[in-house]
This record gives sequence, C-alpha cells and structure tokens, in this order.
Amino acid sequence: MGADNLKTIEYSATGHDFVLGQAYNPSSPWPKFQNKSYTRAIDFQVPASGVERVRVQAENPPRGGGQQPVRGDQPVNQTIIVNAVTPWAQQLEIVMRAAGRN
Repeated sequence: MGADNLKTIEYSATGHDFVLGQAYNPSSPWPKFQNKSYTRAIDFQVPASGVERVRVQAENPPRGGGQQPVRGDQPVNQTIIVNAVTPWAQQLEIVMRAAGRN
C-alpha cells in the first residue's frame, strides 16, 4: 500500500469529545463537547501535527468543569512541532500514528 513512504496524512470528522478528568464533581461524567468540524494533519518528517476544529456546547444545561459553558462556535487551532522538550502526550499522538503505518 506504500505506507512506508507515507510522509503526511490528513483526516476530517465530526463527533463528540470529552474533557478528561475535569468533571464538575467526582460522580459526574466528563464535560461533553460537539465537534462541528475536525481536521488533523500530520507531517511525519518534521514531525509536526496541526488541528483545526469548531466545537460547541453539547450539554444542556452545562454542568461546569472543562471550560464550560461554551457560547456559540468555538474555533480551535493548534500546531505541535515535536522537539526534545515537547510534552510526551503531544509526541505520543504523532508517534502512535507513525507506528500504525508499519
């Protein structure tokens, strides 16, 4: 399939995400957001990753925690360029996808 020669990948989706460990109280579920759009591009050569998404409040009423409530559309753009001081969680996103190519 040519995965060994893969240099970049981009994928898009819609759906939901949750804010890990940021519940309003210990017995509540994690705060939920709807992703109206989500696109991630990964460059395995740099290595770097970019995310563009638009998220909205998915809980009505919002219970709090995880930066709730969101009013209207919340555009989120993030670029991660991996180097020696990049947090491991951000490096892992790229490494896991690179490992999946082999």
